[in-house]
Amino acid sequence: MAEPNDPRLTRARAAARQIAGWAQRPEPGCMPIRFPAPLAPGDLIAVTSPSCGVPASLQARIDVAVAGLRAHGFRVVVGRCMDGSAHVSAPAADRARELTAFLTDPAVRAVVPP
Repeated sequence: MAEPNDPRLTRARAAARQIAGWAQRPEPGCMPIRFPAPLAPGDLIAVTSPSCGVPASLQARIDVAVAGLRAHGFRVVVGRCMDGSAHVSAPAADRARELTAFLTDPAVRAVVPP
């Protein structure tokens, strides 16, 4: 059995606190790591492409992935910046606006790329 001050036990306790969502005291100059609660059915997931989009030949894969998320009970919104016909999905200002809107919307629980 491990002694109370055994480094292995200390690391295990720290890992358990992190998994439980407790923040450890960060190193000086660092922010604590925060872990969001797991997604649950009914949560809203946003899909956007902040760089290159999805070519038409792969659109069916996105449709299957979105359908799978919905089948698991998640609500899904697919952004407009998904065009894969060029090297970027949309003008930079549009991509930044859409990503920022999703990241700052309190109803959106996760933002994922395609």
